[in-house]
Amino acid sequence: MRRPTRNILLLYDTRSHIARQVLRGIYSYASQKTAWHWRASDPEPDFIKYLGPWRPDGIIATIGDEMIANTIRRLGIPAVDTANCLKDPPAAQVGVDDQRVGADAAEYFMERGFKRFAYLGLCNGWFSEGRQRGFVSRLKREGFDCRCILTTDQAKTVEQSPIWAGGNEEVIRELRQLPRPTGLFASHDQLGLAAALQCHDARIAVPESISILAVDNDETLCTLSQPPLSSIVQPAERIGVEAARTLDHILRGYTRPAPQFFPPGEAVTRRSSDIRAIRDQDVLDAIAFINKNVPRGLSVADVVDEVLISRRRLEQKFIKALGYGPHEQIRRSQVLQARRLLATTELPTPVVANNCGIPNAQRLSLIFRSYTGCTPLEYRRLFSI
Repeated sequence: MRRPTRNILLLYDTRSHIARQVLRGIYSYASQKTAWHWRASDPEPDFIKYLGPWRPDGIIATIGDEMIANTIRRLGIPAVDTANCLKDPPAAQVGVDDQRVGADAAEYFMERGFKRFAYLGLCNGWFSEGRQRGFVSRLKREGFDCRCILTTDQAKTVEQSPIWAGGNEEVIRELRQLPRPTGLFASHDQLGLAAALQCHDARIAVPESISILAVDNDETLCTLSQPPLSSIVQPAERIGVEAARTLDHILRGYTRPAPQFFPPGEAVTRRSSDIRAIRDQDVLDAIAFINKNVPRGLSVADVVDEVLISRRRLEQKFIKALGYGPHEQIRRSQVLQARRLLATTELPTPVVANNCGIPNAQRLSLIFRSYTGCTPLEYRRLFSI
């Protein structure tokens, strides 16, 4: 039976890299599954006045503040939020698992041997609070403290940011007072870029003194940064697909589903964090050997033969530098290789396993899930649209 045509309003700032990816995902689903007629508008509180007599049957949006939320509440129509800026939006929620993003950022820096950490985020964004909680709690489990630097900055573009413009002196002062070296996790690319700029102006070496990792992997912003900015990938297109699917189901009469939050992708390392806070050359040599030889299916004995020290001594050195042994480093390198292959190739999972030095697809699935929270096939669906 032919589905009825629905008017769908998309509230997205199309200058945003993430917004454009989400919109591609929405189109991917809607073009095949629905009879939707849509209009797009910036996510402004008074967006409704620009629509004239046209009225939406449903909304997919970045609900960034309470004014937009209140307008949607007054309309009283089904909506899906992909921003996670508000704790309790008037909409179904589809997005990235922000606490997992923060935990992954903590793992990223700890794997590089950092002992001092800072978080730069928004004090009035729920997604930022989630990333902060994930980052701080993961560090706390390993006995580390974290200095949290929060700003009210919610500028839509980098050029409007008080930090970028040099106007947020309190945040700038906090950055200058951080101990060296520090692993700094920024809640999103704009803040990461702004932090890199302020470090540059203050003659703070990045990544040697402050190593910076952000979120969104907006390649334009990340390459504009001096130095280029490392960033965690979001499954934005998959979020768009699932947001469209969720709204479609609601419009067909199904109950609004529980929030859906997906794990993040890998951290793309660029110059802003391309360093290890490790002084032990044996550990550095062992890590380099492991990373270069992942497909071989290395054992700790292979690593010991390479660095020419006893296994006991190598274990001691790894524990001192990283908090875990060389076997754990092998596992982490295998999972990172698997993430890359699953996201960028169509290789069958047995072949992926072989290329990661893991004997079979079943073993890969067990290891991969324990580190990422999802199976290899689930991960591929998230990042291969």
